[in-house]
Amino acid sequence: MANQREPKKSKYFRDANDKPTSKYIKSEGAKSTSKYIKTEGDRKAEKAKAEQRNPQKTSYRKSAATSNVSNRTDNKAVRKPTPKPKTDNLPEEVSSLDEVQERKGDQASIFTNKEADLNAIRNYKEAEQTPDESRRKTQTVRNILLITALLVVAVMIQFIIVNQRGEIEFMPRFLTIEFSAIPEFIASLAFGPVVGVVMIVLKNIIHILLTPLILHTNPSYISELSNTILDSFFIFLGGWIYTRRMFNFKPQKNLHKTAGGKDYRTRRIMLGGFVGTLSTSIATFFTTRFMAYPLIVRLYGPKSPAYTDVSILATYNEALENIGKSFPEIADKIPEINNSFNRAILMFNVPLTFLKYIFITVIVALLYPPISDFLHYRVRSKKRK
Repeated sequence: MANQREPKKSKYFRDANDKPTSKYIKSEGAKSTSKYIKTEGDRKAEKAKAEQRNPQKTSYRKSAATSNVSNRTDNKAVRKPTPKPKTDNLPEEVSSLDEVQERKGDQASIFTNKEADLNAIRNYKEAEQTPDESRRKTQTVRNILLITALLVVAVMIQFIIVNQRGEIEFMPRFLTIEFSAIPEFIASLAFGPVVGVVMIVLKNIIHILLTPLILHTNPSYISELSNTILDSFFIFLGGWIYTRRMFNFKPQKNLHKTAGGKDYRTRRIMLGGFVGTLSTSIATFFTTRFMAYPLIVRLYGPKSPAYTDVSILATYNEALENIGKSFPEIADKIPEINNSFNRAILMFNVPLTFLKYIFITVIVALLYPPISDFLHYRVRSKKRK
């Protein structure tokens, strides 16, 4: 029939002469084109092309492929482990991670993010170590107020004079003792020896201005000058040995603690005070012999007979006779002064200076450690248990 259609050929049923067109069924002798099935020649060709493109990368892969297990372990050892957040040496307000979790209440185990808490503690610590400008200004104002308060106390103590009118018969009438160096020594330990020396100068200037108003007498400029020199010598040496620096507005918290946590501030104060006392006692002889007495005799001797060489030596001899009357068993052992200023100063001025500054050192060694935290704003918070 003319209109009869030819049957449609199936792709699965073909004649024997038809060539297979499947990508999986190939004729004999056909070259494989699969990327997974490659001959030795194909591998060598690809390797040569790779070396031409990037020879360093190829050599690295080759060396890495031929490396042994020990080399691989060495490479791993070079890698630095990621640092874990530290929780030691935390500020007193946030001392530990456990305390942070306790502040969250009983539900801390449910709502606690350990990493966030550690980051908060670390950020708080960094903020405390690097205060902002306003905090620095606040500390400076507080330091100035503390120094001013110590200066006021020193001026008040300076008006409390021992043997002002010759009450002690064992001392010459013109030798006096006052302990106004106690606040100055505390300021020298807390803020540096320079601050202590500046306080001494200001104290003596204020004392000269207030003496006519309070004591109704004329100030003794020579005594104030001698007091300034000797106190400055003692304060500077004692404060420098303790702090080892000129200014100490921001001292380290554990500067005077051993590795075991033992506080040895008292020992350092005693060491600095003893060195300062010994040095000041030696300096007393030279300042009194070659500065104070020559100026007194030259300035006040022509005006009053009480300030001549003979009168000053007579005052020393009178005090020496009083000691011999009170202690007759040692009267024969006491050497006579006669007309020697050097012997008089060595027998009275130097020992009294030594006893004065040793007493000041002991008092400050007992007072300073308890108030040191207050002076440097390290007082524990009242909210802490």
